Amino acid sequence: WIYTAILIPIANWASFGILDPQLGGAYEWLFAAAIVSANIRFRDAHEYQGTFGMINAWYMGLVFFYLTFNYGLWIAIVVHALYDITIFWTRGLMALFQQRNTATDLARLLFSWRN
Repeated sequence: WIYTAILIPIANWASFGILDPQLGGAYEWLFAAAIVSANIRFRDAHEYQGTFGMINAWYMGLVFFYLTFNYGLWIAIVVHALYDITIFWTRGLMALFQQRNTATDLARLLFSWRN
C-alpha cells in the first residue's frame, strides 16, 4: 500500500513523468516498487554527501533509470562516469583558486591571541 499510494506517485511526480511508462504504465506495481526501492538505496549510498548530495543522488538515480530503460545499461554507466568525472574535475579546479591553509598558518591563527 505504501508503494502504490505514496512512494510510486511521489517518484512519478518528482521525475516529471519521464518514468511514467515504468512507474504507472503497462508494468505491474512490483516493477515500480523495485525501481523506487533501488533508487532509495542509491540515494542512501550518497548520505555522506549531506542533504544536497542525497537529493541530487535521488534525481540522478531517476535519470539513470530513464537512460537504462530507453537507451540501455551501458549508456547509463557511461553517463554516470562522465558525470563523476565532471564533478571531480570541477571540484579540483575550484580547489586551485581557494585559499590554502597549511598547518603553520592554522597554528599562527589559533595562537595569535598570545601576541
